[in-house]
Amino acid sequence: IQASVGMKQLDRIEELNGARVVNGHALDRALQDVSGLTTPKYPEKSEPIYMSFVVHHKDRKGLEKELRKRGVDTTTGYMNDLSDHELFMDYQKNCPNAKKANSELLHIPVHPNLSKCDLGHIINSVIDSCAKLG
Repeated sequence: IQASVGMKQLDRIEELNGARVVNGHALDRALQDVSGLTTPKYPEKSEPIYMSFVVHHKDRKGLEKELRKRGVDTTTGYMNDLSDHELFMDYQKNCPNAKKANSELLHIPVHPNLSKCDLGHIINSVIDSCAKLG
């Protein structure tokens, strides 16, 4: 079933990616100067398709809670710091960047089904939540 759905989505891949790009650019513009929030940076001349929009905030849990109160579905994603996982104990190293990223990153909705109203709500919610958190 998942393969069938995926194959059907391929018929619309340009449309879906185009919508993500529009949404991602709107988030980039609106959130780039929000105090306490770090937005994605891209290499010069790159063209991201915005499969996800990951921000960093020192109070990720607080930001996530504030956004959820406002009806914005966020997630910490699938990335984890495994530097001290028991499976890797023989190779354990201090990975401060991985720990910091793991404690700060949060995915903001950027999917192609967002309406302009949804996108505006997400942007305003992020801005208001960051202001509240200080």
